[in-house]
Amino acid sequence: MDSVPRMTDVGPPYGRIVDTLRAGAGFTYRLAAGAAYSAWRSALQADASVAPAHVPRTEFDPLSDRIVADPYPAYTALQASGRVCVNERRNLWFLSHHGDVRAAARDHDQLSSADGILARPMSLPTMLSRDRPDHTRLRGVASAAFTKRSLTGIHSEVERWASAGVHDLARGHTVDVVSSLAIPLPVGVIAYLLGVPNDRFEEFRRWSDDVVALFGATTWSEMWLVSLARARSTLAMSMFLDQQLRRTESTDSLMARLAAATESGELTADEAALFAVLLLVGGNETTTNLIGTLLHALASHPDQQALLREDPALIPAAIEEAARWNSPVQWACRTTTGPYVVGDVTIPARARVVLLYGAANRDPAKYPDPDRFDVARGTSGHLAFGSGIHFCLGAHLARLETRVAVERVLDAGPELSAEGPVRWTSTPSLRGPISLPLRVRSAAPAQGS
Repeated sequence: MDSVPRMTDVGPPYGRIVDTLRAGAGFTYRLAAGAAYSAWRSALQADASVAPAHVPRTEFDPLSDRIVADPYPAYTALQASGRVCVNERRNLWFLSHHGDVRAAARDHDQLSSADGILARPMSLPTMLSRDRPDHTRLRGVASAAFTKRSLTGIHSEVERWASAGVHDLARGHTVDVVSSLAIPLPVGVIAYLLGVPNDRFEEFRRWSDDVVALFGATTWSEMWLVSLARARSTLAMSMFLDQQLRRTESTDSLMARLAAATESGELTADEAALFAVLLLVGGNETTTNLIGTLLHALASHPDQQALLREDPALIPAAIEEAARWNSPVQWACRTTTGPYVVGDVTIPARARVVLLYGAANRDPAKYPDPDRFDVARGTSGHLAFGSGIHFCLGAHLARLETRVAVERVLDAGPELSAEGPVRWTSTPSLRGPISLPLRVRSAAPAQGS
Protein backbone atom coordinates (compact mmCIF):
# COMPACT_ATOMS: atom_id res chain seq x y z
CA MET A 1 0.00 0.00 0.00
CA ASP A 2 1.30 3.46 -0.88
CA SER A 3 2.28 5.70 1.98
CA VAL A 4 -0.51 8.06 2.96
CA PRO A 5 0.71 11.65 3.36
CA ARG A 6 0.85 13.00 6.90
CA MET A 7 0.07 16.58 7.84
CA THR A 8 3.72 16.98 8.90
CA ASP A 9 5.31 15.58 5.70
CA VAL A 10 7.99 17.77 4.13
CA GLY A 11 7.54 18.58 0.44
CA PRO A 12 5.61 20.80 -1.93
CA PRO A 13 3.02 22.35 0.37
CA TYR A 14 0.32 23.47 -1.99
CA GLY A 15 -1.72 20.28 -2.17
CA ARG A 16 -1.58 19.85 1.60
CA ILE A 17 -2.55 23.47 2.19
CA VAL A 18 -5.57 23.10 -0.09
CA ASP A 19 -6.54 19.82 1.57
CA THR A 20 -6.18 21.33 5.05
CA LEU A 21 -8.18 24.43 4.18
CA ARG A 22 -10.90 22.37 2.54
CA ALA A 23 -11.09 19.92 5.46
CA GLY A 24 -10.96 22.75 7.99
CA ALA A 25 -13.69 24.72 6.24
CA GLY A 26 -15.86 21.62 6.01
CA PHE A 27 -15.30 20.81 9.68
CA THR A 28 -16.12 24.37 10.79
CA TYR A 29 -19.17 24.52 8.55
CA ARG A 30 -20.55 21.19 9.81
CA LEU A 31 -19.99 22.21 13.42
CA ALA A 32 -21.67 25.61 13.00
CA ALA A 33 -24.51 24.14 10.94
CA GLY A 34 -24.99 21.40 13.51
CA ALA A 35 -25.22 23.90 16.35
CA ALA A 36 -27.73 26.02 14.43
CA TYR A 37 -29.79 22.96 13.52
CA SER A 38 -29.79 21.74 17.12
CA ALA A 39 -30.98 25.11 18.42
CA TRP A 40 -33.68 25.33 15.77
CA ARG A 41 -35.01 21.80 16.30
CA SER A 42 -34.89 22.20 20.08
CA ALA A 43 -37.00 25.35 19.79
CA LEU A 44 -39.60 23.42 17.78
CA GLN A 45 -39.63 20.49 20.19
CA ALA A 46 -42.91 19.67 21.93
CA ASP A 47 -42.96 20.75 25.57
CA ALA A 48 -43.03 17.74 27.91
CA SER A 49 -45.04 19.77 30.42
CA VAL A 50 -48.12 19.33 28.16
CA ALA A 51 -48.18 15.63 29.11
CA PRO A 52 -51.50 14.70 30.78
CA ALA A 53 -51.52 14.77 34.56
CA HIS A 54 -51.63 10.97 34.82
CA VAL A 55 -48.28 10.63 33.02
CA PRO A 56 -45.60 10.15 35.71
CA ARG A 57 -43.03 12.93 36.06
CA THR A 58 -39.49 11.83 36.79
CA GLU A 59 -36.11 13.30 37.66
CA PHE A 60 -34.47 10.47 35.73
CA ASP A 61 -31.74 12.05 33.61
CA PRO A 62 -29.82 9.79 31.22
CA LEU A 63 -27.09 12.44 30.97
CA SER A 64 -26.34 12.68 34.70
CA ASP A 65 -23.13 11.20 36.06
CA ARG A 66 -25.06 9.27 38.72
CA ILE A 67 -27.30 7.53 36.17
CA VAL A 68 -24.45 6.87 33.75
CA ALA A 69 -22.48 5.22 36.59
CA ASP A 70 -25.31 2.77 37.40
CA PRO A 71 -28.59 3.16 35.48
CA TYR A 72 -30.30 -0.08 36.49
CA PRO A 73 -31.99 0.91 39.78
CA ALA A 74 -33.42 3.95 37.99
CA TYR A 75 -34.68 1.76 35.14
CA THR A 76 -36.54 -0.41 37.65
CA ALA A 77 -38.18 2.68 39.15
CA LEU A 78 -39.19 3.96 35.71
CA GLN A 79 -40.80 0.65 34.77
CA ALA A 80 -42.73 0.60 38.03
CA SER A 81 -43.98 4.16 37.38
CA GLY A 82 -45.67 3.47 34.07
CA ARG A 83 -45.25 2.79 30.37
CA VAL A 84 -44.42 6.44 29.61
CA CYS A 85 -42.60 8.91 31.87
CA VAL A 86 -41.46 12.49 31.25
CA ASN A 87 -38.64 14.68 32.48
CA GLU A 88 -39.90 18.24 32.07
CA ARG A 89 -36.51 19.83 32.77
CA ARG A 90 -34.81 17.83 30.03
CA ASN A 91 -37.95 17.91 27.85
CA LEU A 92 -37.70 14.17 27.24
CA TRP A 93 -40.22 11.33 27.13
CA PHE A 94 -39.06 7.85 28.20
CA LEU A 95 -40.07 4.36 27.11
CA SER A 96 -38.60 1.58 29.26
CA HIS A 97 -40.73 -1.56 28.78
CA HIS A 98 -39.49 -4.13 26.28
CA GLY A 99 -42.62 -4.27 24.14
CA ASP A 100 -42.92 -0.49 23.92
CA VAL A 101 -39.23 0.05 23.12
CA ARG A 102 -39.24 -2.64 20.44
CA ALA A 103 -42.40 -1.27 18.84
CA ALA A 104 -40.99 2.26 18.83
CA ALA A 105 -37.67 1.13 17.36
CA ARG A 106 -39.58 -0.45 14.48
CA ASP A 107 -42.09 2.34 13.87
CA HIS A 108 -39.93 4.32 11.47
CA ASP A 109 -42.76 6.43 10.08
CA GLN A 110 -44.07 7.80 13.38
CA LEU A 111 -40.70 7.99 15.14
CA SER A 112 -38.10 9.74 13.01
CA SER A 113 -34.33 9.38 13.25
CA ALA A 114 -33.67 12.57 11.27
CA ASP A 115 -32.72 14.51 14.42
CA GLY A 116 -30.10 11.93 15.39
CA ILE A 117 -29.92 9.58 18.35
CA LEU A 118 -28.56 11.89 21.07
CA ALA A 119 -30.66 13.74 23.64
CA ARG A 120 -30.08 17.00 21.81
CA PRO A 121 -31.19 17.10 18.16
CA MET A 122 -28.23 16.82 15.80
CA SER A 123 -28.38 15.91 12.13
CA LEU A 124 -25.46 14.37 10.26
CA PRO A 125 -25.54 12.56 6.90
CA THR A 126 -25.15 9.09 8.41
CA MET A 127 -27.46 6.09 8.61
CA LEU A 128 -28.15 6.83 12.28
CA SER A 129 -29.81 10.15 11.46
CA ARG A 130 -31.64 9.32 8.26
CA ASP A 131 -35.11 7.95 7.55
CA ARG A 132 -36.21 6.03 4.48
CA PRO A 133 -35.46 6.31 1.59
CA ASP A 134 -32.09 7.96 2.42
CA HIS A 135 -31.40 5.36 5.09
CA THR A 136 -32.01 2.56 2.58
CA ARG A 137 -29.59 4.17 0.12
CA LEU A 138 -26.83 4.67 2.70
CA ARG A 139 -27.16 1.24 4.24
CA GLY A 140 -27.26 -0.46 0.87
CA VAL A 141 -23.82 0.86 -0.08
CA ALA A 142 -22.00 -0.99 2.69
CA SER A 143 -24.32 -3.77 3.83
CA ALA A 144 -22.76 -6.33 1.49
CA ALA A 145 -19.39 -5.80 3.21
CA PHE A 146 -20.81 -6.92 6.58
CA THR A 147 -22.55 -10.18 5.69
CA LYS A 148 -21.26 -13.42 7.21
CA ARG A 149 -19.97 -14.47 3.80
CA SER A 150 -18.09 -11.20 3.21
CA LEU A 151 -16.48 -11.33 6.65
CA THR A 152 -15.19 -14.89 6.29
CA GLY A 153 -11.80 -13.62 5.17
CA ILE A 154 -11.38 -11.31 8.15
CA HIS A 155 -11.25 -14.13 10.70
CA SER A 156 -7.43 -14.32 10.56
CA GLU A 157 -7.19 -10.59 11.32
CA VAL A 158 -9.50 -11.02 14.32
CA GLU A 159 -7.41 -13.98 15.54
CA ARG A 160 -4.20 -11.98 15.17
CA TRP A 161 -5.39 -9.12 17.35
CA ALA A 162 -7.04 -11.42 19.90
CA SER A 163 -3.93 -13.57 20.30
CA ALA A 164 -1.74 -10.50 20.78
CA GLY A 165 -4.19 -9.15 23.35
CA VAL A 166 -3.98 -12.18 25.64
CA HIS A 167 -0.23 -12.74 25.38
CA ASP A 168 0.66 -11.30 28.81
CA LEU A 169 -2.49 -12.71 30.39
CA ALA A 170 -1.46 -16.21 29.31
CA ARG A 171 1.93 -15.72 30.99
CA GLY A 172 0.29 -15.15 34.36
CA HIS A 173 0.45 -11.37 34.52
CA THR A 174 -2.35 -9.19 35.84
CA VAL A 175 -3.57 -7.41 32.72
CA ASP A 176 -6.05 -4.63 32.02
CA VAL A 177 -7.89 -6.50 29.29
CA VAL A 178 -9.66 -3.35 28.09
CA SER A 179 -6.41 -1.68 27.02
CA SER A 180 -4.72 -4.92 25.94
CA LEU A 181 -7.61 -6.63 24.14
CA ALA A 182 -11.05 -5.00 24.15
CA ILE A 183 -9.82 -1.75 22.58
CA PRO A 184 -7.05 -2.87 20.16
CA LEU A 185 -9.06 -5.76 18.67
CA PRO A 186 -12.04 -3.83 17.24
CA VAL A 187 -9.92 -0.76 16.41
CA GLY A 188 -7.44 -3.00 14.58
CA VAL A 189 -10.17 -4.73 12.61
CA ILE A 190 -11.86 -1.44 11.63
CA ALA A 191 -8.46 -0.05 10.64
CA TYR A 192 -7.96 -3.13 8.46
CA LEU A 193 -11.36 -2.65 6.82
CA LEU A 194 -10.57 1.00 6.12
CA GLY A 195 -7.14 0.18 4.69
CA VAL A 196 -5.04 1.85 7.38
CA PRO A 197 -1.35 0.95 6.92
CA ASN A 198 0.31 -0.81 9.85
CA ASP A 199 2.64 2.12 10.52
CA ARG A 200 -0.37 4.44 10.90
CA PHE A 201 -2.30 2.29 13.37
CA GLU A 202 -1.35 4.15 16.57
CA GLU A 203 -2.17 7.45 14.89
CA PHE A 204 -5.51 6.06 13.72
CA ARG A 205 -6.26 4.78 17.21
CA ARG A 206 -5.64 8.25 18.66
CA TRP A 207 -7.99 9.76 16.09
CA SER A 208 -10.56 7.14 16.98
CA ASP A 209 -10.37 8.00 20.70
CA ASP A 210 -10.78 11.69 19.92
CA VAL A 211 -13.81 11.11 17.70
CA VAL A 212 -15.50 8.93 20.33
CA ALA A 213 -14.92 11.70 22.92
CA LEU A 214 -17.38 13.88 20.98
CA PHE A 215 -20.19 11.54 22.00
CA GLY A 216 -19.53 12.25 25.67
CA ALA A 217 -20.62 15.89 25.31
CA THR A 218 -24.05 16.57 26.82
CA THR A 219 -24.62 20.16 25.58
CA TRP A 220 -23.82 21.96 22.36
CA SER A 221 -21.44 24.33 24.14
CA GLU A 222 -19.57 21.34 25.53
CA MET A 223 -19.56 19.65 22.13
CA TRP A 224 -18.18 22.84 20.60
CA LEU A 225 -15.33 22.94 23.12
CA VAL A 226 -14.58 19.24 22.75
CA SER A 227 -14.69 19.54 18.96
CA LEU A 228 -12.21 22.42 18.99
CA ALA A 229 -9.92 20.48 21.32
CA ARG A 230 -10.04 17.50 18.95
CA ALA A 231 -9.87 19.60 15.76
CA ARG A 232 -6.41 18.40 14.75
CA SER A 233 -7.47 14.75 14.90
CA THR A 234 -10.67 15.52 13.02
CA LEU A 235 -8.76 17.30 10.26
CA ALA A 236 -6.14 14.56 10.06
CA MET A 237 -8.77 11.83 9.84
CA SER A 238 -10.73 13.78 7.23
CA MET A 239 -7.64 14.14 5.06
CA PHE A 240 -6.67 10.51 5.54
CA LEU A 241 -10.11 9.19 4.58
CA ASP A 242 -10.21 11.49 1.57
CA GLN A 243 -6.84 10.11 0.45
CA GLN A 244 -7.99 6.53 0.97
CA LEU A 245 -11.17 7.08 -1.03
CA ARG A 246 -9.17 8.50 -3.93
CA ARG A 247 -6.32 5.99 -4.00
CA THR A 248 -7.91 2.66 -3.05
CA GLU A 249 -6.90 -0.11 -5.48
CA SER A 250 -8.90 -3.07 -4.17
CA THR A 251 -12.16 -3.82 -5.97
CA ASP A 252 -13.91 -5.52 -3.06
CA SER A 253 -12.82 -3.62 0.05
CA LEU A 254 -15.10 -1.42 2.11
CA MET A 255 -13.20 1.69 1.02
CA ALA A 256 -13.54 0.60 -2.61
CA ARG A 257 -17.30 0.31 -2.17
CA LEU A 258 -17.44 3.79 -0.65
CA ALA A 259 -15.18 5.20 -3.35
CA ALA A 260 -17.28 3.67 -6.13
CA ALA A 261 -20.48 4.97 -4.56
CA THR A 262 -18.96 8.45 -4.27
CA GLU A 263 -17.75 8.38 -7.86
CA SER A 264 -21.17 7.32 -9.12
CA GLY A 265 -22.93 10.02 -7.10
CA GLU A 266 -24.71 7.53 -4.86
CA LEU A 267 -22.86 9.03 -1.87
CA THR A 268 -21.58 12.53 -1.26
CA ALA A 269 -18.00 12.96 -0.06
CA ASP A 270 -19.31 13.94 3.39
CA GLU A 271 -21.51 10.84 3.56
CA ALA A 272 -18.58 8.59 2.66
CA ALA A 273 -16.27 10.16 5.26
CA LEU A 274 -18.93 10.14 7.98
CA PHE A 275 -19.70 6.52 7.21
CA ALA A 276 -16.13 5.72 8.27
CA VAL A 277 -16.59 7.80 11.44
CA LEU A 278 -19.79 5.86 12.15
CA LEU A 279 -17.78 2.64 11.90
CA LEU A 280 -15.41 3.97 14.54
CA VAL A 281 -18.19 4.55 17.05
CA GLY A 282 -20.58 1.75 16.09
CA GLY A 283 -17.94 -0.87 15.38
CA ASN A 284 -15.26 0.17 17.83
CA GLU A 285 -16.63 1.61 21.07
CA THR A 286 -19.67 -0.67 21.26
CA THR A 287 -17.68 -3.83 20.56
CA THR A 288 -15.10 -2.78 23.15
CA ASN A 289 -17.98 -2.46 25.62
CA LEU A 290 -19.38 -5.86 24.72
CA ILE A 291 -16.04 -7.66 25.06
CA GLY A 292 -15.29 -5.93 28.35
CA THR A 293 -18.77 -6.62 29.73
CA LEU A 294 -18.60 -10.34 28.98
CA LEU A 295 -15.12 -10.75 30.44
CA HIS A 296 -16.18 -8.82 33.55
CA ALA A 297 -19.27 -10.99 33.90
CA LEU A 298 -17.28 -14.22 33.58
CA ALA A 299 -14.66 -13.10 36.12
CA SER A 300 -17.46 -12.07 38.50
CA HIS A 301 -19.52 -15.24 38.02
CA PRO A 302 -17.20 -18.27 38.36
CA ASP A 303 -20.12 -20.65 37.95
CA GLN A 304 -20.96 -19.17 34.54
CA GLN A 305 -17.30 -19.20 33.55
CA ALA A 306 -17.18 -22.89 34.46
CA LEU A 307 -20.17 -23.59 32.20
CA LEU A 308 -18.37 -22.07 29.22
CA ARG A 309 -15.21 -24.01 29.95
CA GLU A 310 -17.20 -27.24 30.15
CA ASP A 311 -19.18 -26.44 27.00
CA PRO A 312 -17.59 -23.84 24.68
CA ALA A 313 -20.62 -24.19 22.41
CA LEU A 314 -22.36 -21.89 24.93
CA ILE A 315 -20.09 -18.96 24.06
CA PRO A 316 -22.47 -17.50 21.42
CA ALA A 317 -25.31 -17.65 23.96
CA ALA A 318 -23.06 -15.98 26.55
CA ILE A 319 -22.39 -13.14 24.11
CA GLU A 320 -26.12 -12.53 23.67
CA GLU A 321 -26.65 -12.66 27.44
CA ALA A 322 -23.85 -10.14 28.02
CA ALA A 323 -25.40 -7.85 25.41
CA ARG A 324 -28.79 -8.14 27.13
CA TRP A 325 -27.46 -7.88 30.67
CA ASN A 326 -25.38 -4.74 30.11
CA SER A 327 -26.33 -3.26 26.74
CA PRO A 328 -23.33 -1.56 25.06
CA VAL A 329 -25.77 1.08 23.75
CA GLN A 330 -28.12 1.97 26.59
CA TRP A 331 -30.51 4.26 24.74
CA ALA A 332 -31.25 6.18 21.56
CA CYS A 333 -33.62 9.04 20.77
CA ARG A 334 -36.33 9.51 18.16
CA THR A 335 -38.66 12.41 17.30
CA THR A 336 -42.38 11.86 16.83
CA THR A 337 -43.72 12.93 13.43
CA GLY A 338 -47.28 13.06 14.75
CA PRO A 339 -49.27 11.96 17.81
CA TYR A 340 -47.85 8.62 19.01
CA VAL A 341 -49.97 6.41 21.26
CA VAL A 342 -48.51 4.18 23.98
CA GLY A 343 -51.23 2.59 26.10
CA ASP A 344 -53.41 5.39 27.45
CA VAL A 345 -50.82 8.09 26.70
CA THR A 346 -50.62 10.13 23.51
CA ILE A 347 -47.15 11.59 22.96
CA PRO A 348 -47.51 14.77 20.87
CA ALA A 349 -45.79 15.50 17.57
CA ARG A 350 -42.21 16.80 17.67
CA ALA A 351 -41.57 15.17 21.07
CA ARG A 352 -38.11 13.84 21.83
CA VAL A 353 -38.57 10.21 22.88
CA VAL A 354 -35.82 8.16 24.54
CA LEU A 355 -35.86 4.43 23.76
CA LEU A 356 -34.19 2.85 26.80
CA TYR A 357 -32.67 -0.34 25.37
CA GLY A 358 -30.83 -1.06 28.61
CA ALA A 359 -34.09 -0.95 30.58
CA ALA A 360 -36.01 -2.99 28.00
CA ASN A 361 -33.37 -5.71 28.15
CA ARG A 362 -33.94 -5.99 31.91
CA ASP A 363 -37.72 -5.90 31.77
CA PRO A 364 -38.90 -8.67 34.15
CA ALA A 365 -42.00 -9.16 32.01
CA LYS A 366 -39.69 -10.31 29.19
CA TYR A 367 -36.75 -11.80 31.12
CA PRO A 368 -37.51 -13.28 34.58
CA ASP A 369 -34.93 -12.36 37.22
CA PRO A 370 -33.40 -9.93 34.71
CA ASP A 371 -30.49 -8.73 36.87
CA ARG A 372 -29.02 -12.25 36.98
CA PHE A 373 -26.30 -13.08 34.46
CA ASP A 374 -27.12 -16.51 33.03
CA VAL A 375 -25.37 -17.83 29.91
CA ALA A 376 -28.04 -20.51 29.50
CA ARG A 377 -30.86 -17.95 29.45
CA GLY A 378 -33.01 -17.60 26.36
CA THR A 379 -32.25 -14.08 25.16
CA SER A 380 -34.43 -14.09 22.05
CA GLY A 381 -35.67 -10.62 21.21
CA HIS A 382 -33.08 -8.61 23.14
CA LEU A 383 -32.55 -5.08 21.82
CA ALA A 384 -28.83 -4.59 22.40
CA PHE A 385 -28.27 -4.30 18.64
CA GLY A 386 -31.43 -2.29 18.07
CA SER A 387 -34.38 -3.40 15.95
CA GLY A 388 -35.95 -2.61 12.60
CA ILE A 389 -34.12 -0.81 9.80
CA HIS A 390 -31.56 0.59 12.26
CA PHE A 391 -30.51 -2.86 13.49
CA CYS A 392 -26.73 -2.73 13.95
CA LEU A 393 -25.01 -3.19 10.59
CA GLY A 394 -21.92 -4.64 12.28
CA ALA A 395 -23.70 -7.05 14.66
CA HIS A 396 -22.17 -10.13 13.05
CA LEU A 397 -18.68 -8.61 13.18
CA ALA A 398 -19.14 -7.64 16.84
CA ARG A 399 -20.23 -11.18 17.68
CA LEU A 400 -17.27 -12.65 15.79
CA GLU A 401 -14.75 -10.40 17.54
CA THR A 402 -16.24 -11.06 20.97
CA ARG A 403 -16.38 -14.82 20.43
CA VAL A 404 -12.74 -15.03 19.37
CA ALA A 405 -11.66 -12.74 22.23
CA VAL A 406 -13.42 -14.89 24.83
CA GLU A 407 -12.08 -18.12 23.32
CA ARG A 408 -8.51 -16.84 23.52
CA VAL A 409 -8.97 -15.62 27.11
CA LEU A 410 -10.42 -18.96 28.21
CA ASP A 411 -7.54 -20.74 26.45
CA ALA A 412 -5.05 -18.64 28.44
CA GLY A 413 -5.60 -20.58 31.67
CA PRO A 414 -8.05 -22.52 33.80
CA GLU A 415 -9.36 -19.75 36.07
CA LEU A 416 -10.04 -16.12 35.20
CA SER A 417 -10.41 -13.72 38.13
CA ALA A 418 -10.72 -9.99 38.76
CA GLU A 419 -7.61 -8.39 40.28
CA GLY A 420 -8.66 -4.83 40.94
CA PRO A 421 -11.47 -2.27 40.75
CA VAL A 422 -13.42 -1.96 37.52
CA ARG A 423 -13.90 1.52 36.06
CA TRP A 424 -16.83 2.18 33.76
CA THR A 425 -17.30 4.58 30.86
CA SER A 426 -18.72 8.02 31.61
CA THR A 427 -20.15 8.50 28.11
CA PRO A 428 -23.96 8.88 28.18
CA SER A 429 -25.83 6.20 26.16
CA LEU A 430 -22.77 3.91 26.01
CA ARG A 431 -21.83 1.46 28.75
CA GLY A 432 -18.86 -0.80 29.35
CA PRO A 433 -15.65 -1.10 31.38
CA ILE A 434 -12.80 1.28 30.59
CA SER A 435 -10.44 -0.53 32.97
CA LEU A 436 -10.71 -4.22 33.87
CA PRO A 437 -7.67 -5.82 35.55
CA LEU A 438 -7.83 -9.61 35.22
CA ARG A 439 -5.52 -12.51 35.89
CA VAL A 440 -5.49 -16.15 34.91
CA ARG A 441 -4.97 -18.22 38.04
CA SER A 442 -2.92 -21.40 37.98
CA ALA A 443 -1.18 -20.27 34.82
CA ALA A 444 2.46 -21.14 34.32
CA PRO A 445 4.77 -18.72 36.17
CA ALA A 446 5.52 -15.62 34.15
CA GLN A 447 8.89 -15.75 32.46
CA GLY A 448 11.30 -12.97 33.26
CA SER A 449 8.95 -11.30 35.77
